[in-house]
Amino acid sequence: MSAAKLNADLAARVATNAAKPKPAAPPAVDLDDETRAFETFLGYEGEVQRTVRALLERGPAASPKGWRERQRGRDLFTLLGMEEATRNTAFLVALQTKPLLRPAQGRALKSYVILCDAMLNKLMPRIPSMARGVAPFVSAYLSTVSQHRDLAKMAFPDGISRGF
Repeated sequence: MSAAKLNADLAARVATNAAKPKPAAPPAVDLDDETRAFETFLGYEGEVQRTVRALLERGPAASPKGWRERQRGRDLFTLLGMEEATRNTAFLVALQTKPLLRPAQGRALKSYVILCDAMLNKLMPRIPSMARGVAPFVSAYLSTVSQHRDLAKMAFPDGISRGF
């Protein structure tokens, strides 16, 4: 490949990344107030849902032309849908622990954090090989999930998050 082609590809990638949706920064959390930290974790789910909606609206149609590329795009969106359904279920379990004792809440949050870590480790390496129309949205989604995971760590009862 020529240097000019590589430079053009790099310029196109930079322009695409500049246009990608930026997730909202998570609100500042008072680490000393576990209740407020848990409420912030619960409230940030709306941002995660907005980001995943923007991603899934892209659909496999954003994949490049060609049968193999479209199939790869469908496979990616199937994987993303399954991962989001699993993450959402883990979030709902954590949400249901709100009125329960702290140990139950801690276990649910720990499970959520572990699930998010596994999801991020599985999907992050795939971003460079994704279609240009999809990769920025996947990156924004994973960034939002990462921030949500960090809020879950801050919401751990009895300061468990510091030793997680």
